[in-house]
Amino acid sequence: MKKILILFGGNSYEHLVSCKSAKTIMENIDKKKYDVTLVGITKSNTWYIYNDLLKYLDNELWYTKNVIKIDNIISFLKTFDKVFPIIHGNPLENGNLQGLLNMFNIKYVGSNLEESSICYDKEITKIILNNYNINQVPYKVILNKKDDLKLNFDFPVIVKPSRCGSSIGINIAYNNKELKKYIKEAFKYDNKVIVEKYIKDNLELECSILENKKLLVSTVGMIKPINKFYDYEAKYEKTSNLIIPALINKELEKEIKMLSFKIFKILNLKNLEQIQFKIQILQEKVSNSKVDLHSLELDKNNIEPQLDKLASIEEEYVLQKQKKGELEKLNMSFELAKTILNNCYENMKSTITPQFTQNLSQNIADITNNKYTNVNFNEETGLIVENQKGDYVSANQLSVGTIEQLYLSLRLSMITNLSNETLPIILDEVFAYFDDDRLENFLLAIDKKYKNNQILIFTCTDREKQILDNCGIVYNFLEV
Repeated sequence: MKKILILFGGNSYEHLVSCKSAKTIMENIDKKKYDVTLVGITKSNTWYIYNDLLKYLDNELWYTKNVIKIDNIISFLKTFDKVFPIIHGNPLENGNLQGLLNMFNIKYVGSNLEESSICYDKEITKIILNNYNINQVPYKVILNKKDDLKLNFDFPVIVKPSRCGSSIGINIAYNNKELKKYIKEAFKYDNKVIVEKYIKDNLELECSILENKKLLVSTVGMIKPINKFYDYEAKYEKTSNLIIPALINKELEKEIKMLSFKIFKILNLKNLEQIQFKIQILQEKVSNSKVDLHSLELDKNNIEPQLDKLASIEEEYVLQKQKKGELEKLNMSFELAKTILNNCYENMKSTITPQFTQNLSQNIADITNNKYTNVNFNEETGLIVENQKGDYVSANQLSVGTIEQLYLSLRLSMITNLSNETLPIILDEVFAYFDDDRLENFLLAIDKKYKNNQILIFTCTDREKQILDNCGIVYNFLEV
């Protein structure tokens, strides 16, 4: 059974909204399928396991009930298969919490740090979507209460904090006096304010995206707020009317689904259970509008297969992009290893002796399991090695794995022949190219041959530790 941690609260103006969201999830999550733990964060950033009735989450005094304080937060978080953060506003939606979880490799539901930080700022999101020709209402950004408030669009306008959610600090201004008043109020919640053209008689439509291997686009929903617009009171304190599916024509529904899909991909959102895009359409245009889907190359009678096809193409693109990145990193490693070998060769020219060459040849034979044996130095090609066919091959013709092994051989030979000091031997990524039997033979040989040297092994797995235990080699283990 998967262990899931549901995280709510936080030092945010939206603290209570988060508490209510956590309550809703706890009331609906399948507890036969998941082992669920509920954890709350107070406004003073103290973490508690919450073990009381869900009804107490309807107010901000939940932490006075049956709770257990968490002292070592990171160790506690690591005991879960996945964290489900339900924190609204800071510190979740701006990416802070994602950064913490990323640092300690803790899996969580939701978008990553960068995407969260970008989408939390309404201005940055608008700039990005505008670059992709996503139509938006006219707006103006206010950074200071003394900024010029002259607008290039008419009243009424919507005034809201740029980085805040849940409709907190949002008002409609009908004149300059109200505009100044509501800008002042919005600055209580953020140091950047957005002023938008208010669309009268609008429809408020929502469309959710669920990513589960491929993107699933939900049915479009319609909200009929009980107040003049969908403010905090209409969202959380009164009962607004949610209509699913929305009372709109099929062509408009398809356009909104496609637009939601497109925005999701533009903003690079991922791993979200539910993300909502609110699209406002002028009501008087709904009944008469004819949406031109030809430019989107969509079959009007077959939208879902097209969405599936787009999702498959996107997945393949991401996969190929990842492969390209891996190849570029591999090539960089190869070039770096060649440079290191050449530098080593240049530095050792004056000190190379027959004894050093003989020792280096033996080390290379041991490490490569006799795939390469004799070593020589050529003025034109630098370091060359003899392969199993008896041919000499220059370093720049070898694979990354072989170069790593040659580099280790050089280090061992330099320690033995070129230094009067008993230096430590550092073993690192060369192990990635050894199977278990070969690695065991190598560690036994290195332990026997370099008894007087300190041997340091850097690894990200337990493989070397297990082999050392099997070989009976004494070692000290330090986990970083």
